[in-house]
Amino acid sequence: MPINRKIALALSLAAFLFFSPRFPLLYFAPYLVVCFYQLSFTHTLFRSLGCGVLVDLFSSNPHFGLHSLVYFLVSAALYHQKQNFFADKLSTVPIMTTFFSLLSTLLFLVARFFSSSPLHLSWRGVMTEFFALPLLEGTYALLVFSLPFCLIHFIRKMKIFRRRS
Repeated sequence: MPINRKIALALSLAAFLFFSPRFPLLYFAPYLVVCFYQLSFTHTLFRSLGCGVLVDLFSSNPHFGLHSLVYFLVSAALYHQKQNFFADKLSTVPIMTTFFSLLSTLLFLVARFFSSSPLHLSWRGVMTEFFALPLLEGTYALLVFSLPFCLIHFIRKMKIFRRRS
């Protein structure tokens, strides 16, 4: 069940442009996870920088380049973890997206600690940032990326099977 990289980019870009002001998700994380399995390490890092720059351009964050740096570092850290998951499994993209979200949240927290903005941690904030949002992003990856491509693959297989019989 290979996911088409160009369609994944289009889906990520559309979701980012339409939903990013209302829902603070990492819309390009599933696309970058797809790139882990289809591109070389260097090409994936360049794509992560590009996605980060795009997010930085539309972000109201005063620290320009922070998303680019975080996307780059997370992609560099997770790229070689692809050997622990099969590329053709339905759960791979959602699980790797959840890991991407957790690691990026941790890096944003560290960056915020070293910046001039105050860091206020609460139990509710920790549960939201480290539990709810990564699960939501994993669900987003499952519903928007994995399931539709799996269904398309299944339908194509059924059509081929019907032609042969």
